[in-house]
Amino acid sequence: MDLLGKERRRFERRTVIDIKIDGIFYIKGGEEELITARIINISEGGLHFALRKHVSKEIIVDKHLILKEIKGVEELQSITDLELEIKWIAAPPSFNHFGIGCEFINASEEVRAQLRQFVNSK
Repeated sequence: MDLLGKERRRFERRTVIDIKIDGIFYIKGGEEELITARIINISEGGLHFALRKHVSKEIIVDKHLILKEIKGVEELQSITDLELEIKWIAAPPSFNHFGIGCEFINASEEVRAQLRQFVNSK
């Protein structure tokens, strides 16, 4: 939200922390070391996930990741190899996790429709 309390997001999102959805990622152009992280919320435009702080020093704003697969919800299992750009990282000192917000890069209309359907099914 901005300072006036208005939502700035272009797409409706769905909080999925209670469903326990994991994303399997790797850093684009890296060694394809797989990173598993809990997805917090998702929309047709991107997602927010939580990652233990010690996992990778290469997780920085503007870095591109590949979402290799989504585990935990059947409706999204066919979404694979989707590129994301890290837009923000929240790292409260008292938490053991980073919160990482990413935007999907060049997601097809088919993938966007699938995500939109999942968000609207809540």
